[in-house]
Amino acid sequence: MFLLKAKIFGQVQDVNFRRFAKKHADNLSIFGYVENCVDETVLVIAQAEKNVLEEFLQVLKKGPSFSKVEKVEVEWNENLQNFKSFDIR
Repeated sequence: MFLLKAKIFGQVQDVNFRRFAKKHADNLSIFGYVENCVDETVLVIAQAEKNVLEEFLQVLKKGPSFSKVEKVEVEWNENLQNFKSFDIR
């Protein structure tokens, strides 16, 4: 299991990005959360097997249809959290 921290830059707020991320996380059985940040980015903290997180990351790089993802900063970590679901914050 790995922990993925992804910060998504671009037109990613007010385009249903958080709902999009939750839908895909739930489909992939990923735990963690997604939240809007004050700097107009979106932060995703996700926990699963690395190959599943890599697939999720490709989805996040595309984003929902009305978004425009310009950049994604990624950090990998093995310090797991005690998540029970994937939440929108």
